Amino acid sequence: MPFIKYKFPSSKVVPIMMGNQDLAFAASLAETIVSAQKKTGRDIRIVASSDFSHYVSEARAKDGDLYAIDALSHLDTNEFYKRIKEKRVTSCGYGPISTMVLACNSMGAKEGRLIRYQTSGDVTGDRDEVVGYAAIAVM
Repeated sequence: MPFIKYKFPSSKVVPIMMGNQDLAFAASLAETIVSAQKKTGRDIRIVASSDFSHYVSEARAKDGDLYAIDALSHLDTNEFYKRIKEKRVTSCGYGPISTMVLACNSMGAKEGRLIRYQTSGDVTGDRDEVVGYAAIAVM
């Protein structure tokens, strides 16, 4: 948030927190965001923030995280949820990520592009218990 306000000082920010992260709720919230954008006519950007895997080996984190992230390259949230469950990815914000992808898709986005993926092990050197991080642009 501080970076957004620093880079774009006149920007308005609407924080949204999600408790319910199931796909139906994410889709409903995405529809609400798209509807608000259409009613106001404002140019908006959507930012979703989440870690991916938590406190697993780096090999397991990369395997599961990158597998789930790959579904986002096609903006396929159904597949994203399936892959998270299949690989038991411990992402804490898969709902907000899906909401962002669904809203952007409704507003014309065609792809998700992985900008960078790293783990906490890249900083600490501990590869036994890492947290995964990814930057993904939806456009």
